Amino acid sequence: MPTRAMLMTGNNNHVAGVGRQGVRNGRVTDGLNGYEGHLSDRVGILPALLQGSGYRTYMAGKWHLGYEKEYAPSHYGFEKSFNLSGGAGNHFDETGITKAGSDYYEHGDDPRPFFMFAAYTSPR
Repeated sequence: MPTRAMLMTGNNNHVAGVGRQGVRNGRVTDGLNGYEGHLSDRVGILPALLQGSGYRTYMAGKWHLGYEKEYAPSHYGFEKSFNLSGGAGNHFDETGITKAGSDYYEHGDDPRPFFMFAAYTSPR
């Protein structure tokens, strides 16, 4: 998570708002800048800068830079995205294989748990 924040912003991970591996439900350390647990509005985000220069921006895979909908890739300049919000997850749906799913987002829509293999290989 901190490394991904540095790659997306070109800044130190604390400046980018991700001072350490995050936790769900709010800031990692309340009231302390650099530990918000999502990318900070204090820095420029690479996809937003590229999009502003006319580039197309897409994201697929593990996001892990903010769990809430307002911190989805679409908020940071990705035109289209398909991502797993957390850093680790269970890639199965609730079909009896397991009872827990991973939260996947498709371009900022509400998360939905499902079997990852079917999502990546099914025709649209």
